Amino acid sequence: MTYFSPRKRPVDPGSPADHTFVVANVQPPAIRPFACWSYREEGGKEVCPGGQGNYPVADCYRLNYDATHLDTAGIGVYGLNGVCHQSANCFLFSANIVMPFWEIGGGFLTYFFYGAFGSAYRLWRPLIYGQCVDKRGSQGDLPAEGRDRELIDRIVQLRERRTEVGAEDEKEEVVEELRECVEYFTPDVDLPADFSDKQMEFLTEKENIIGPTAADAGRRGGEQAAERLNELGHQFLQALGDGMVSTQDYEKLIGAPPGQMIDLIDPNLAHLVGQQPPDQPD
Repeated sequence: MTYFSPRKRPVDPGSPADHTFVVANVQPPAIRPFACWSYREEGGKEVCPGGQGNYPVADCYRLNYDATHLDTAGIGVYGLNGVCHQSANCFLFSANIVMPFWEIGGGFLTYFFYGAFGSAYRLWRPLIYGQCVDKRGSQGDLPAEGRDRELIDRIVQLRERRTEVGAEDEKEEVVEELRECVEYFTPDVDLPADFSDKQMEFLTEKENIIGPTAADAGRRGGEQAAERLNELGHQFLQALGDGMVSTQDYEKLIGAPPGQMIDLIDPNLAHLVGQQPPDQPD
């Protein structure tokens, strides 16, 4: 087993948004970190306590986008299915760790639009994670326990209880997954009764921008789509701070006071929005 440490750094100096990545084996011998759509990451601030995970399995699904955008975790299309937060959680999946959204700049924002493990989790678990367990699970134990095993089990159950999944089902799963995360990480936050309906409206608008499928995203993506997604994220934060929840609950969810706008899309990766990574399922 290898110690996995979730890390964060601002996407740019002074930015309220955090880039997340995972350092494996913080003690020598060092292992190349999981950069999560970035390049050779190191250092950073620990998001939360790490844990023991199966490095051979996680190493199997690094799935680089190209030579300078490494370790996507196979989450799918950047901006359509998730961003670096979802990739980091997918690497941490083999250690039964989920990053608390309030500890990450923009964490609740990305969980709101993509869930903890990305909107394509239903495909990711059998086609990416499952195949790597079959290939490399014999090289080390998969952790039976872990700090967030309870949450992961709940997410697995809600994501896999449906026999058929279309675009509407995928959005509903993201909605249900966010509620599980809120109940787990911030149980004293009481989301309003219509919160899930409002989330579905925002997810539908996200779909209108970039499309429900990778093919749609490929036609609609790029920097203009990234700008529109960031504007949509700002609209959600504005609505959240304008009375959707109390100021106290807002700060518990976002980790910052109302009024501070956080981008959904890393400006350094805006050109990747909608682009299908190589060696990933269509």
